[in-house]
Amino acid sequence: MTQIDSGHGREQKLIHVLFFLFGFGIMAWVPRFPEVRENLGLDNGAFGSLMSTGSIGAFFGLLVAGHITHRIGAKKVILVSIVVLYASLIALVHLSSTLPFLIFSIAFGFGITSIHVGLTSQVFHFDDRSGKNIMISSAGYWSAGALVTAITSGLLVDRVSLTTHVTTLSLVLAVAMIAIVLSLHPVLLSANTDTETDYSINQAKRSEAAGADGILVVTPYYNKPPQAGIKAHFLAMANATGLPMMLYDIPGRTGVEIESDTIVELFEHPSIVALKDAKGNVAATSWVIKRCGIPVYSGDDILNLPLLSVGAVGFVSVCGHTVGSQLKEMLNAWFAGNPARSLEIHQQLLPVFTGTFRTQGAIMTKAALTLMGLPGGYTRLPLDLKLSRECFVR
Repeated sequence: MTQIDSGHGREQKLIHVLFFLFGFGIMAWVPRFPEVRENLGLDNGAFGSLMSTGSIGAFFGLLVAGHITHRIGAKKVILVSIVVLYASLIALVHLSSTLPFLIFSIAFGFGITSIHVGLTSQVFHFDDRSGKNIMISSAGYWSAGALVTAITSGLLVDRVSLTTHVTTLSLVLAVAMIAIVLSLHPVLLSANTDTETDYSINQAKRSEAAGADGILVVTPYYNKPPQAGIKAHFLAMANATGLPMMLYDIPGRTGVEIESDTIVELFEHPSIVALKDAKGNVAATSWVIKRCGIPVYSGDDILNLPLLSVGAVGFVSVCGHTVGSQLKEMLNAWFAGNPARSLEIHQQLLPVFTGTFRTQGAIMTKAALTLMGLPGGYTRLPLDLKLSRECFVR
C-alpha cells in the first residue's frame, strides 16, 4: 500500500466515524420525546406541530449551506454547524416555553442540514481524489449511529434524567466531532476562491505539504489572459511555495500560448527551473533556448527528437507510459552522439505516437496499459469511457 493509499484509508475511516457520530447525536433524544413534550405542557398534536418547525431551519440550511461551503470551505461550515447543532439540542431539552423552543428547533434543523451538506461535500471531494465511492457506506454509518443511539437512549430513559443524558452526550459528541474535523484539516475541501490563481496557489501549497518534490504549472485555462496576466500567474505560483516549478505551455488545450518573451522573463525567477513544451512550434522553442537557456522537456511525443535537435534535454511524455524504455534509449543514444540510432527509434515509434493521439491521449494510454497487463484503469466522463472500459474488462 502506498503512502497516498494509506492516507486515503485514514481519511475514509474518519469520515465514516463522523457520519456515525452525526447519526448518533441527532437521534439521541428521540426516545425521550414524551419527556420533552411534558416539559412544554403540550398535547401530542401541538408538540408534533412545534417539532416540525425544525424543517424550516433545514430548508434554509439546504438553501445556503452549499453556497457557504463553496465560499469558505468544509472545515468552517462543519465546525460552526456542530456548535449550532449541539448547543441547540442542549437548549431544547432544558426549555419549557414554546417560543424559545421554536427558535432553537429551527436552529437545530439548520445545524443538521449544514453538517450534512458539509460532510457530503467532503465525501465527494474524497471520491474525486481517491477514485473511491464512499457515499453509500457513509450513509450506512449514519444509519448505524442512529440505530445504536435509539437503542441506548431507550435503555437510559428510566435511569438517567433527560437533561443529564442529552447534555452530557451532546458535549462529548461535539468535542469528538470537532477533534476529528481538526485532524482532517489538511485534506478538507477548501473554499473555491474567486480567481484561478488563488485556487492554483492553494493546490500548490497542499502539494508541498504532502511532500511533492516540484510542481508542473499549466497556463490558465479558458479565460485566455494576456501575457502580463500569464506572467503574474506564474510568478505568484513560484512565490507561493519553496518548490521548483516547471512551466507547461500547451496552447492547444489552454487556448493561449506562453510567448517567448514571457518565458525568457519568467526564467529569471530562481524557482522556475524548466519548461514542458507542447506548443508544436520548434522554431519558437529554438529561440527560447538560445535566448535564456531554460531546460526544455518535450511535451509532444512526435516532436521529441526534433526538440532534442534544437537543445531540449528530455521528455515529459504521454507515450512514456507504454514505450518508456524505447524513449529512454532514444534519449541516451542522442546524448551519446548516436543520432542515427535516435532517428531509427523515433521512426519505429511513429505508429505509437500517431495511434495514441488518434483521440484524447489518456483514453488510448489507459486502454494500451490495460492490454499490456498493467494497472491502467479506465477514464471517467467527459472522456469517452467505451474504449478504455472495454479493454479494462478483458
